[in-house]
Amino acid sequence: MVVIPAGAGVKAPAPPVRLTRRGRIVLLVVVMVLLSLGGFWLGTRAAGHAAVGAAGVPGAAAVGVGAPGRAAVSAGLPGRAG
Repeated sequence: MVVIPAGAGVKAPAPPVRLTRRGRIVLLVVVMVLLSLGGFWLGTRAAGHAAVGAAGVPGAAAVGVGAPGRAAVSAGLPGRAG
């Protein structure tokens, strides 16, 4: 059995990180902001991909408010013309 003295290159474990109450609140707010921004960024990417995907479908037309006649004409559907 070999006994190694405590001062012979063996480091004591680092103490745990201690945060004050204010530090915990700031850390929580920073994490929540980052999660919110990440969710917003992923949501905008998903919406962008959904808009691009729908444009590639034959016969699909983007219908705006007040433009059902133009949408029907552009999609080649019978009905009133604009």
